[in-house]
Amino acid sequence: MPQVVIDGVQYVPAVAEHNPRIGIAISTHNRAGVLSQALEHQLKYLPPGALVVVVDDGSQPPAAVPDGVKLIRHEKSLGIVATKNASLAALMDAGCEHLFLWDDDAWPVADSWWLPYITSPEPHLAYQFLDLAGARKLNDIAVLYRDVKHVAYTGQRGVMLYYHRSVIERVGGFDPIYGRGMYEHSDLALRIHNAGLTSWAFADVVGSEKLIHSLDEHEQVERSVPRPDREEQVKRNVKIHNERRDTGYPGPTQSGVAWSAVPRAAQNQITAALVAQTTEALRGLNYDKANWQAVFSASGDITVILPDGSTFFGPSWNKISELLNSIDPDAIQALANQIHADAEQVAVDRLDVDAKAAQASNDAATSSTAATNATAANTAAQSAKTDAINAKIAAEAARDAAQEANPTLQLTKAANLSDVADVATARSNIGAAAKGANSDITSITGLTTPLSLGQGGVGATTQSGARNTLGVPAGITQQMISAWVSFNGSNGIMNGGFGVSSVTRNSAGNYTVNFSTPLTTNYAAISLATAGSGAGVATGQCGMISAGLNSATFVTFSNTFSQVDSAAVYFAAVGGRS
Repeated sequence: MPQVVIDGVQYVPAVAEHNPRIGIAISTHNRAGVLSQALEHQLKYLPPGALVVVVDDGSQPPAAVPDGVKLIRHEKSLGIVATKNASLAALMDAGCEHLFLWDDDAWPVADSWWLPYITSPEPHLAYQFLDLAGARKLNDIAVLYRDVKHVAYTGQRGVMLYYHRSVIERVGGFDPIYGRGMYEHSDLALRIHNAGLTSWAFADVVGSEKLIHSLDEHEQVERSVPRPDREEQVKRNVKIHNERRDTGYPGPTQSGVAWSAVPRAAQNQITAALVAQTTEALRGLNYDKANWQAVFSASGDITVILPDGSTFFGPSWNKISELLNSIDPDAIQALANQIHADAEQVAVDRLDVDAKAAQASNDAATSSTAATNATAANTAAQSAKTDAINAKIAAEAARDAAQEANPTLQLTKAANLSDVADVATARSNIGAAAKGANSDITSITGLTTPLSLGQGGVGATTQSGARNTLGVPAGITQQMISAWVSFNGSNGIMNGGFGVSSVTRNSAGNYTVNFSTPLTTNYAAISLATAGSGAGVATGQCGMISAGLNSATFVTFSNTFSQVDSAAVYFAAVGGRS
């Protein structure tokens, strides 16, 4: 490998197999199928040179891992706290700077998923999901803060935990006081925050849902800790956790007191600023080191990582040098001259092509006009031919008719049809009605003059004119029944009637008689009601409520003038027609 020296300092690759910057530890217990999926995704999206460790907490049968993955096994299950501490120890002993602790039911799903975490100034972050992805919701945490890079919550899930090595060296690992687990990762996050090392206790990078998939979030996996054990641990540990949270517990020390007598506010501000600035400076130096190493030593295209975590691609110095060395200036100049000459010839040829194209267009237009005229002439000739044929056919038909004509059968105009030999047959042939008594005329549609009484009509075209002709008094229609009905008073069902479409009864016991055809003028309403078994209720025991041209509404009364439902009701409207 080429050696690169800048300002007297020899640079080596930023990521080497013997000293990985990124460590990934996966804890598992009795979930071989889930672990297999996790390893498949971890290796697919593995950071360059990263170390992968699986800590098997007493699985039966023991967990199996592929080549290149380190396996640490507890022959007997020790619980979450011991397993996570074993993960931290394995990664830190290997010299890892960035520590990623994964449950076996979560894994990365995108390239460079690790970049937002290691480029963040926050030395501790964790993959978070606000709530379950399905219909069931926990509603146990909320968003506390959000900006373009980070989002902080009121609690922590723990499926993927990221730590910079410095915070573990400062506050230690997971506290064994939590036994087999539950609340151990939240306690560590609070201790890191209370030591002034993080801006928020529980935070994640923005957009992590596109980088990481959690089976637990989607409720697609059975818990590795049985529910009774989990509930017992939660009941025991929640009191310890909440008391430490509420008192700002900074973590255990040898003396049992805080590490420093410096006021907490000042300690937090100084330490946080120092850690953030130091971390950012170190990361910038490491990126510069890795970028320069790639620029001078790589042979092809390289990826340059900027301090803010963004990247861009381009050729290395070796590739640029090779490209420059491969260039032949004389050949390029000859090629340029040939291109210039070809361009000039193309311009000349273009003028000739344009002229020939214009001539071809004119010739095509002339040919099109000639074709159109020929088509029109052909059409006219065909039409003349058809007319001649039709004329010939008509002449031949006239000739045949003249030869077949019988002069004895022809009528003469002067005789005015008086010379018809068989009048009855002729009338029948032309559809004419016979005179006198006959059944030929069945309707008269064109008559405009009314038939007189003597002709069997009324001598008028209006009702009033017909009454005058027939001598009917003018008010006779107002003395006739225009509508009547008989119905059951209990349910309004009609027994019979004329000019009435229906009878309705409302909740107050009122009857409404609806006319089939609205009346046109005033009318007299007559009603009669009978009680059960035909016992009569005197006429007049029906009280009218309203009378209109479309309907009439009334009620029936008993002999004591109480409103009742009668067994039979009769109603008639007299007049109402003009």
